[in-house]
Amino acid sequence: MKRITVIGSGYVGTAVACLLSTKNMVAVIDTDKEIIHKLSKQISHLDDPQIKKYLKKNKNNLKFSTELTSAISKTDLYILCLPTDFLVSKNEFDTKNLKSVISELTELDPKVPILIKSTVPMHFTDEMNKEFNRDDIVFSPEFLREGQALYDSFYPSRIIFGSKKPSLATKIASIFKEAAKNSPQVLFSSAAESESIKLFSNSYLAMRVAFFNELDSLCLSKSFDAKKIIEGVCSDARIGNEYNNPSFGFGGYCLPKDTKQLISQFKDIPNSLITSVIQSNEKRKKYISNKIIEKKPKNVGIYRLQMKEGSDNFKESSVINIIKKIKNHKIPIIIYEPLLRKQTFLNSKVMTNFTEFAASASIILANRYNEELNPYLEKTFTRDIFQEN
Repeated sequence: MKRITVIGSGYVGTAVACLLSTKNMVAVIDTDKEIIHKLSKQISHLDDPQIKKYLKKNKNNLKFSTELTSAISKTDLYILCLPTDFLVSKNEFDTKNLKSVISELTELDPKVPILIKSTVPMHFTDEMNKEFNRDDIVFSPEFLREGQALYDSFYPSRIIFGSKKPSLATKIASIFKEAAKNSPQVLFSSAAESESIKLFSNSYLAMRVAFFNELDSLCLSKSFDAKKIIEGVCSDARIGNEYNNPSFGFGGYCLPKDTKQLISQFKDIPNSLITSVIQSNEKRKKYISNKIIEKKPKNVGIYRLQMKEGSDNFKESSVINIIKKIKNHKIPIIIYEPLLRKQTFLNSKVMTNFTEFAASASIILANRYNEELNPYLEKTFTRDIFQEN
C-alpha cells in the first residue's frame, strides 16, 4: 500500500483519489475550504454517482486537507490535478499554479516523484524537470468524461505515461493498473509525446463532433432525416457509432481549450484542419441561433446550460453563446437550470420550476433531450437525434 497525495479536487483529482484509495492511502489537498469540508464529510461536490459511492466506501483510506504541508514527508507520490485554462492573450495554457506547486514540492519534499495529470503544453514536463534540476517529474494524460469520471478511471481505454525514467514510469503505471477493473493497455513514451497524445485525442473528438454537426446543418437546411444519414454513414466499421450525435456545438472543460492549445503548437508548421474545427464550431452555434431567430418567437426558453446529461459544468457551453446571439436580436430569454443558485444569468431570468418554465416559454431550446420534455415536444427545438450524450 502506497501513500499518495493528490493536489487538486476537480473531476480528475477526485476521481483519481477515489480510484487509488481502493489500494492505497490517499490524501487530497485543495485550497477550496468548502470543497474539502464536503469531501471530508463524504459529500461529493461533483455530479457523479460513482464518486459519491467511493467517498463513503473508501473513507478510511481517504484524507482531505487545505494545507500542502500536511503531506510533506508523508507521501510516496504527488499527483498534480490542477486546472490549466487557456489564456487567449498568451495563446497557451495557464500553467502558473502548476509551476508554483512543483517549485514548492521541490523545495519541501524533493525526493518524492511528481506525476502531472493536468493538461499541459508539449514539452512542459521536460521544462519543469530541467528548471528544477529533476528527472522524476512524469506526465500521464487523463481521458475522463464529465459525469462518468470515476467509471472511466476504473475502466480506462488506455494508460499512458511519459518520462525520462522508464523504470519510474513503469512503477507508477502499476499503481493505476492494479486499481483498474479491466486490463488496460499501458503505453510508454517521452513526456512530450504523452502531452501531445492528450491534445491530439481531444482535438480529434472535437473534429468528429464538428463533422456530424455540419452534416446535421445540411440535413436541417434540406429537410433530410439526419438520423438515417448518420446511421448510414456510421455503419461503415471504419467510421463507427461513437461521437456522432449532433449538438449545438462542442464545449466543456477540455475540447475547446485543448484544440486551441494544439493549434498554437503548430506555429510555423503547415496546418489547416485543426484550425477549421474551431471555425466550424463557431459557425454551428451561429447557424442554430439563426434557426431560432427566424422563428420570431415571443421568448425563448433555454432548457439547461449544462453540456450534457449528468454534467454540472457550464464552462464554454455552446448554449451560452447561443443565448448571447439570440439576445442581440432583442428576443427575451428565460432559463431553466436547477443547478444555478442565482435568479438571473446573463441578465435573463432563471427558473427552477420546470412546469412553470415550460408553460412560460414560446419555444424551448434543448441541447440535450430529457424525457420531462415529452409533453412539450411540439415547441421544443433540439438536435439530440439519438437522445444520448
